Amino acid sequence: MFTRFRYLYRAGAGLAAAVLGGWLLWPADSRPSTAFQPEIAAAAGGTTLFLPVIEAAPFDLISSWTADSSGVQLAYPTGGPITHKVSGRTIALSPVTGFMKITETGPCGAGQIFSGPVELPAGGWQRNFPATAPDCPGVYTSMVELEFEMYSETLHSKFVVNDPFVAVLSTDQGFDRCVPPSVSQLAAWWDESPYSVVNIYLGGIHYPLFCQTGIQDAFWVHAVAEQGWDFTAIWVGPQPPCTDFTHRMSANLSTAYQQGRAEADGAAMRARELGLFGDLTIHYDVEGYFGDTACRNVVKSFLQGWTDRLHELDLRAGAYGGACSSSVSDWAQNAPPIDQVWIAHWQLPAAYNPDATVWNAVCVSNSLWPDHQRIKQYAGDHTETWGGAALTIDSNVFDTAVIGPGSSPTGLATARPLVQDFGPLGEHAGWLLTDGSLYATDDTGETWNPIAPESFFALGAAFTGPETGWIVGWAEGDQALQVGRTLDRGLTWSFNPVGVPDAPVADAYFEVLDDTHVWLALKVQSGSSFSLGRLYASADGGATWEMRSHPLGEAVLFESALAGWTHGGPAGVSAYRTLDGGRTWTAVEPAQVPAQLRAAAAVLVGAPPAGTVETVVWNSEVAWALVQEGACSGEKYEQVCRLDEQIRVTADGGLNWNVQIEIPLPGD
Repeated sequence: MFTRFRYLYRAGAGLAAAVLGGWLLWPADSRPSTAFQPEIAAAAGGTTLFLPVIEAAPFDLISSWTADSSGVQLAYPTGGPITHKVSGRTIALSPVTGFMKITETGPCGAGQIFSGPVELPAGGWQRNFPATAPDCPGVYTSMVELEFEMYSETLHSKFVVNDPFVAVLSTDQGFDRCVPPSVSQLAAWWDESPYSVVNIYLGGIHYPLFCQTGIQDAFWVHAVAEQGWDFTAIWVGPQPPCTDFTHRMSANLSTAYQQGRAEADGAAMRARELGLFGDLTIHYDVEGYFGDTACRNVVKSFLQGWTDRLHELDLRAGAYGGACSSSVSDWAQNAPPIDQVWIAHWQLPAAYNPDATVWNAVCVSNSLWPDHQRIKQYAGDHTETWGGAALTIDSNVFDTAVIGPGSSPTGLATARPLVQDFGPLGEHAGWLLTDGSLYATDDTGETWNPIAPESFFALGAAFTGPETGWIVGWAEGDQALQVGRTLDRGLTWSFNPVGVPDAPVADAYFEVLDDTHVWLALKVQSGSSFSLGRLYASADGGATWEMRSHPLGEAVLFESALAGWTHGGPAGVSAYRTLDGGRTWTAVEPAQVPAQLRAAAAVLVGAPPAGTVETVVWNSEVAWALVQEGACSGEKYEQVCRLDEQIRVTADGGLNWNVQIEIPLPGD
């Protein structure tokens, strides 16, 4: 029989809950509500009311899940131990015995884990049912059914079973980005891009929360692996003590060594949670620091602890860092050193390069890690569109072991130079920066004229009128950044030095408020989970420059000499405001950032064309849109790929984009 409840109400009396003659009673002010209108009968004297009997279930199923012996959930190796767990609550005041059945369904078919009576004590409870994971990899559904007389309740949960991954020698190309691509985006890129390796950010205290969108879990890893992708894995923990990062390694060598070991444990646990079993290499992200000897020794000690602990866990150790800024060569002095190195040595401008190689990285001799032990991140923070899916990525080339079921070298690929920056200067005039060269046109791209000085590599440019423009970069043989200004669209330039950058520069953005107030924002090379920058300000039209602070490696917008904004970051959701010309910044909500910084195309009536990467508006009628599309033909590892860009022009507010401008090739 079900437990029987009767609610007793006595007017004016504060009855406590009690059991009388098999009936459970409550005082009036705590009487449970019911979902029906009961018939009410009045007792003698009219002071006591009795409600009819309510039949209720004796228990509630709360949750069901699976876990391995370490408590890791969601993912398990084929044939490995797995425990099905069920929790619930018994409402009855004494134990009851129900009938429980647990089944799992998936690629191996349906299987029964448990079937039989279970005694459920009063109050909360949990039951564990040890089992073995199926031999067929895939996604499985576990179903728990609990019955008592005429009452039953069911719960479902899902888990992933993977075959162990293996170390696969790859000479392919791959990419990484802060926010994991969706499964559908990766499906499009697998079919249409020349990439075959995608990075997994395992986590770490410096992996930003806004990069963790809930996509990259064990189900994501399984689905992407089934598409054919191989993986790299990286952990973003404490940074060198001589940096300004919030969380830093200890300056004490012994403590730093133990920190490295602890970070290895955290990374290995997270890899298991994602279903990464088998022969893995996990990389540690060491951002640039240009440290002195003491700081460099701390990093070496930390990475020694990282390496030793991963080896104890039968995993291989890797590390990522700027070729010069992270003192990568130091890491080869450890005993043993890391097993493979991921070198950040960016080409400028950032663009896909089918001929990229892991060799000849500045500051890292080719004699170090020579035996299929290298990854080079050769292009950072740029957008590519393949199969209709646009992603902002860092590009990598491999000659080392990656995580996967197996792959072979990719085929041929071709690429045009990618646009660094561009903009209209009227209905038929405009400018374009590509491959470090600055061009201008007066006939909507029929002809392009180089307008920067010879032997000058342009990192960034901007025009504030039809004739007035700015450029920043390096003269050949000079490491100092130079800023140039023209008042005649490049016929003549006046240059002033900014200084030698204290970190490798990846991109540059101008903000020109008036003839005297100019800002130059620089994006520093970093891993895709960071966005680091430098900001310089001039109050004399660019004759002299003062270094300010910059919370992001993004463009800035100033409303006055003091009030300004910046937004973006690894996931595009960070925003800051300054009220002192960029000396200090305060975090704000992205919605507070002025629209012209967030989306310049908002003033157009029509929408930009499909495949648009960026839109630059001249006025309410004239705008240029950079359109990108790439595709490959043939089987994945016998592909011929092409990534094309063009500029589309509108003269009617975006209603029509009929004019197409081809991108000039170097030397044209």
